[in-house]
Amino acid sequence: MHEKIRDMWTPIGYVIAAIIAGAFVTYNSRKRPHEHLKVDAELYNLLPEDFEGREALRRSIESRVAALETPNRTRNHANYAVGAVAIAIAIASVAFSMNATYERQQAQQQELEQAGAAARDAAATAAQLKKAIEGLNQAGSQISTVAPPAP
Repeated sequence: MHEKIRDMWTPIGYVIAAIIAGAFVTYNSRKRPHEHLKVDAELYNLLPEDFEGREALRRSIESRVAALETPNRTRNHANYAVGAVAIAIAIASVAFSMNATYERQQAQQQELEQAGAAARDAAATAAQLKKAIEGLNQAGSQISTVAPPAP
């Protein structure tokens, strides 16, 4: 039963760890709102005063600033990312540990089976030797009763 559970959960653990790590990488690779604001502000400063899209860019900058100033519970994204990495590492460690433990148990089981087979062989050999010794003892007693002792 343990083998079936291990065989099922080990690959699932690896997949879950990969998904969490992939989500972490994807989340951290995108630009943050302050990075977008910086690019917009630099662009706004480079545009001439009479450029027709300058006013729209100014409104975009104002909305980005307002969004940054608004409290947001997801502002602590670094904490979530660290937590996700910790969970991914934990899942991968558990899956690896389960696999390593299972392999050790299998190796110990094989060693026990080999030792048992060697013990059975040794017992069979001992039984054959005992029969051979008994046969020699019987043959020796028959010879001593038939032949007279030497003068």
